[in-house]
Amino acid sequence: MIAWTGHGLLVPLIAFGCLIAAEAAVEGATGDPAYYQEHTWPMALGFIVAGALVAALAKRFPDSPGRAVVDAETGERFTVKGTIHTFMLIPVRYWTPILFALALLAPVLFA
Repeated sequence: MIAWTGHGLLVPLIAFGCLIAAEAAVEGATGDPAYYQEHTWPMALGFIVAGALVAALAKRFPDSPGRAVVDAETGERFTVKGTIHTFMLIPVRYWTPILFALALLAPVLFA
């Protein structure tokens, strides 16, 4: 099950898109359709680019805190929840270091 709030769904879409683009670029540059599968640096580069794009996403759409509101008719005060952008229960701003860590671990995890 994939869970997200706000713009959190963009995290896997960005990551997947960057990995596909890295594979297509390496395959086009080398002419070898198996190069991406045999070497881990293109995947690491895809994770780095994805991390940078997710950082830009987190900066563009920051989490907004709740705000206090007063009901005009009753005078009752209550708090309206703000928007929190998450993917798999992790805030979007934390996905940048996760993606960078995946880039560092790519030779070990995906070799």
